[in-house]
This record gives sequence, C-alpha cells and structure tokens, in this order.
Amino acid sequence: MVPNNSEDDDDDSKTVKEEDLAFDRGMRKEVKSLYREDYRHPWAEWTPDNDKMDAERLKNSKFAVVGRWEMDTDSDGGLALHSITVQSPILKKLLETVFKGYKGVETKMKMKELTFSKPFNEFYYRWEQYQELCQHESERDEVAKEHISLLNSIVEPEIQPHVEHAKELKEEGSVTFDYLWVLFPPDCEIFAQIDRQDRILRLASSTYLRTQCGIVFQLKAKYITYDGTDFGWASETFQINAFEGYRKVLELSVVPLSAFQDDMKTQLVKRVEDRGRAFESLKGWHYLSYNGSVDPADEKLRKQKVYNGRVVIDADLYHSQDIDEDVVLEPLHSLSNTFDKTITKSMDDPFADLNFIPPPLPDPFAFLPGFGGQRKKKNNKDDDGKERQVELNNEHYRFCDASVKGYCLTSKQWVKMLVDNVDEIKWNTASFKRLVLPSDYKELILAFVDSHLSQGDSFDDIVQGKGRGIVILLSGVPGVGKTLTAEAVAEEMKKPLYSMSAGQLGFDADTVEIRLRSVLEICTKWRAVLLIDECDVFLEQRQISDIHRNKLVAVFLRLLEYYQGCMFLTTNRVATFDLAFKSRIDLIIDYPKLTPSAKKQIWQTFVKPSEEFPRNDSTITEEELDVLAKIDINGREIKNLVKTGRLLAKRKGEVLGMQHLRTVLGVQTGGPAIEDTEEVYPPLD
Repeated sequence: MVPNNSEDDDDDSKTVKEEDLAFDRGMRKEVKSLYREDYRHPWAEWTPDNDKMDAERLKNSKFAVVGRWEMDTDSDGGLALHSITVQSPILKKLLETVFKGYKGVETKMKMKELTFSKPFNEFYYRWEQYQELCQHESERDEVAKEHISLLNSIVEPEIQPHVEHAKELKEEGSVTFDYLWVLFPPDCEIFAQIDRQDRILRLASSTYLRTQCGIVFQLKAKYITYDGTDFGWASETFQINAFEGYRKVLELSVVPLSAFQDDMKTQLVKRVEDRGRAFESLKGWHYLSYNGSVDPADEKLRKQKVYNGRVVIDADLYHSQDIDEDVVLEPLHSLSNTFDKTITKSMDDPFADLNFIPPPLPDPFAFLPGFGGQRKKKNNKDDDGKERQVELNNEHYRFCDASVKGYCLTSKQWVKMLVDNVDEIKWNTASFKRLVLPSDYKELILAFVDSHLSQGDSFDDIVQGKGRGIVILLSGVPGVGKTLTAEAVAEEMKKPLYSMSAGQLGFDADTVEIRLRSVLEICTKWRAVLLIDECDVFLEQRQISDIHRNKLVAVFLRLLEYYQGCMFLTTNRVATFDLAFKSRIDLIIDYPKLTPSAKKQIWQTFVKPSEEFPRNDSTITEEELDVLAKIDINGREIKNLVKTGRLLAKRKGEVLGMQHLRTVLGVQTGGPAIEDTEEVYPPLD
C-alpha cells in the first residue's frame, strides 16, 4: 500500500512552509512519498507540480524517509516502490551498525542521503541483524522507535515475502532462477569447478545481466594466487544461464558452500586446503616431475598430455615472458577499492545505456572492473604503503589456486600446471653409469660440472663476472651419445636440463641475441644444464664475405663469455670451428665412432633386463649380441631398431628375439627378411 503524505497544500511548490523549517534534517517523523510515471519523468508528489524544484528538494530533506513510487509495468499491481532514501540521523546510525562490513553500503553511509533501490537486497542479507537491532533500539528510545516504525512500514512489505519464500526453497533444497540471488550473500564462500578441479572461492559480487544468449546470473569471485613475488587475490567470473521452474541447488554450476551437508563439506574443505598448502610450498622456483595435461601460455596451442615429464615451476619468469594474462593482485590483508567499488546507476534510468527494460529480478551487486594487461610492480607494498602479507594462514588455504605456472622441459613451453599432478622426481641414478664413454672422460666431465654447480671453485677472470661459466663441446658423428651425455650429467647432478636446437634461437642476429640472452638468464637462475644441439652455424669460421653470419657469431661469442652457468654444445663439424671459440671452450670431447664392444654394451642395455630396466627382457643370447655388435649402426639406430622389434614382438604375442630384429633390419635396408644370420649380418671373425 502506498503511504499518504501528511499534508496537502496547493502552494507547496512556491514556498517552503514555516513548519518545515522548524525540523532539522531527517527529524520530521513522516514518510515523504514521491511519484513518477516512468523513468523518463522526474520524481514528484502525488499531485505533480514541477515549479521551483530547489524548494521541493529542501522541503523533502526534512523527512526521515523518502519513498519513491512508480507504475508497475510488469503486473497489475498499480504502484510499485522504486527506492527509498533514509535521511534520519537516527536511522542512519542504526543502519551503520547493521551494514558494518557490507561493501558498497559502507560507502553510501558517508553520503548525506542513504538510498536503497528495489529489490533491497542489502536488507534481505542483513534482515535478522536489522530486526534484532530495531527491537533493541525501539525498547530503548521512543523517538528511535517512531523513526524505525516509519522505515519498517516501507521495507518490511518488500523483504518479508522474500524471506518466507526463500525459507520454503531452502527446505526443499531447490531454487528458481529469479531467486538465485538469495543463495549468494556478499563475501560468502562458493564452490565451483575450474578446469575440472574442485575450487572454493569468495564471492565479490553478483548480478542479473541480459546477454546475447539471454538473461544470465553472473557471479564474480576471488581466489588466491601467486605472481612470483606475492600472494594476492585475483578474480574469476561465472555465469548461470536462465532456467525454467525449480532446480536443485547442488546441481547448479556454482553452489554456495553452506548448501553442502556437514560431512561432505568437511571432506571438500580438507581436500582443497591440503592442495592450498601444497600450492604455498611451490612459491619461488622448483624442479619437479609432472604427469597430466599442461595448458600452454600461448593460446594458439592446445593442451598437451605429459607423462613423467620434467617441469620447473617459476611464476616470476612465467610472467616475464610477455604473457597477456598477467594480473594485478590485491593484497591479502585487505581488499582494495577494486572490489569495494560498485557502478553507480542513474536513478532516472539505470538501464538506459543497455537499452534494456529489466525483468522483476534482483540486482544484488554491480560489475567489478576487470583485471589484466598490466604487469604488477615488483614490490612488497600495497597502494597504502603497507607491507604485503607474503605467508598464507589457515584461513587462506581453501581459496588457493589449483594451478601453478612455469616451464615444461618436456614440451619446451611456458605452461600452467595442476598442483595435484606435480610430484618429486624419481632420479635415474643408472643413466650416467650406463653412458658408453671411457671412464676418465666421464670423471672429467662430472668434475667440471659438479665443481661449477656446487660453486666449489671460486675462480674468476681478471674482469669480474667474465668467463665464470663452464662450456663443454661434444663433437662427433651422429648417434654416438653426445646429447645423451648432457642428459646423463644433468640427471646425475639432479639439475634441470634446458635443451634446445640452434634453429630455435633464430637466424637473425637481433633475434638470436634476445632469445639467447633470455635462455642464459633462465638457466643461470635455475642452475640448469644448458644443451644447445647442432650449433654448427654459430661456431663455424667467420668469412669476410659473409657479414650476416659474422654478426651471428659475434653475438654468440659475446654472450657466451659472460654466461655463468653450465653449457653443453654439440656439433658434427669441429674442424670448421672459429678460432675465437676454442679459447672460450673449457673442455672439448671428441666422440669416436662406436667400437664393437661399445655397441655390444648399448645392445645389452636395451635387450637385457637389469635393476634399472627390468622390462628389457628378450631371448637374445650372448653369441647373438656379439653378432649384433658388428652391425655398422650408431647408438640411436640401435635404440630405434630395438623399439621397432619390440612392437613387432608384442603384435605377435612373443618375447623379443633375434628373428624380430632380422625382420626389422631387413625392412629398413630394403632387403628380404631371410632367416640366415650370415646373410643379414657380417660373418663372425
């Protein structure tokens, strides 16, 4: 029912009554009701009179509460309450207590006029506190009781039906689309799945929106992530599409955490908090094993599966790679105005810009400004100059991100990885032992690398910082174990192996310098073993006539001299080396062609079971190994031959034997797969 104005005077618009001047602002114990036909018309009294609006505003300011009514175009209910403005200082003080900590309303409290718009969600979310405080103040102060009665006469008819209907829905465990807003009060904890991972987030805002696909209920929530320097709050947006009738709350794509039964909620929270502790432990950089999908930072690339892969978790370097998704994080100890601010909508036509006549749906909160596009400054202070909280506590763990950022050494990409798929590395201690090299070679290589990576040798150049790295050149024909040496050394030293080909650096001098400098900085930080395969183009002797390649060599030489890490270079043409390189290389190892005994050792590694390779079973005898060792192939070809032979044996349901290797070799050489060993392999001496 629309409240009546207490006075009726035809000259209201011309002069301000003397009795109005007798009241201070907000102390007249009446509700002042205003009316408009629609949003295109100004607010006015029931008998509209638009003269001297300034006098009208002054007269209205004396009332404790101002209610605004308009025609209800969505039903035949006649007039509908649009908004109320609380001007009574008594009511303001009461509401200040009721809405303490309520974002958006706290900002309104500082204004002279405190205005609430339909559907008055703020009152709904704090209805119990409001009623309790109203009762307490009414019993204590008679004037306050009268002011409270005025406000209740308007607010209670709007809120109480929602309260009663929401109670019925809660008992049924269901909800309708137009009542989704009652499930999500500000700052509540919500459950959702992101990348198939169970997540708990803190709600920042919610609102109904009209999109090209229809009306949706949008929620913006916060979660804790790490940018390489600080932990902080980031934003995630969810949408629930419109639906007909009733739907179970637990079937929604976003569910308030309070909707779960206690036992289910306890299990969920424990699982998520355990993951949050693991997330915190991964700050900084870590070299670990990974099993699962990785999400490349390059949006053009698809997700990839990685099995027993090696990764380096390093959010700081991830964000330094010009990746667009970088965000500015809000400090943990407080929420900045980014989350507190709401978009102020015009009282005359809040939806005019959207060309949208709103349905009778709640609008609890407004949009939050989006994030992205700007790299956060590297400091530990927030906008107020306060030190940011770096460590997390028990209250934070449930809100932690389910993914970490870093580099996948297996797929050679900057990626996001799931925390649950990260594990400690199971080191292959036999790889270096099984490396087919003279023992003194192996000891020398290991001594070089171990001394450098452990910083046991403080030797420096005359110029400080120059020549402190270790550069080892591995030369020889393909397939003799050059690349395997670098891999085995990294495994023995338990360090990351950052491998790349010369082609990945580019062929333009400026591009090479930028990419190589980045790689060298990364490897220095991670104390990684850097392997540049087939780097002949950078090492060949410079020619006066080839200025372009001379520039490439000069860039490579300059960066190499100031590199402070451990680098392996491989080449097949050491004879064409530029003389300047020889003085910058600490150790040159020439790999001769594999001898029969070396090849037998490689064959034995792949076809005989051992403690490290228990599945390498076969029926091949020692005599047959001697025959195989005389075949003129390299180590990589031996591995490929055994691999193909095992596939053939598996297809036939047999154990790998000599007959399978005969067949494969016969196909590869283009000859018949004959049974006579003497015709396929060289005769025994």
